[in-house]
Amino acid sequence: MVKSGWMVSNDSFLLLAQIDELEGKASKEVFLCHERHPDWPISFMVIKKQNHFYCYLNICPHAGHPLNLSDHQFLSKEGDSILCRSHGARFKVRSGECFFGPCVGSALGQLKVKVDAGNLLVDKREFEKLAQAYIF
Repeated sequence: MVKSGWMVSNDSFLLLAQIDELEGKASKEVFLCHERHPDWPISFMVIKKQNHFYCYLNICPHAGHPLNLSDHQFLSKEGDSILCRSHGARFKVRSGECFFGPCVGSALGQLKVKVDAGNLLVDKREFEKLAQAYIF
């Protein structure tokens, strides 16, 4: 089994997770490493909503810390929004835009997910751009 996030699938895409890793789950935390900064794994959340997959940087735009307080738990009780466990900010699942709380108008850093042969992939260049902004 391939470990999520630690392997380059090809020159253009990174493996985020395998679809079966989300079986029975609505969300999952994964870590990706930038090639030039392997000691700085970056936390992302993968959200499964109505057979669509969304990937966001696991960083609150208001406070700069991870949104989840427990493993793989990112959604509100209702399952209709992403919830920051510190200040109660809520984000739209489909866009990452904050619509309630201290960071209204901000958005989570997003990576588009490509589904291929049971794998969830993200564009390597998009990841590197987002990682550079986060790391530096």
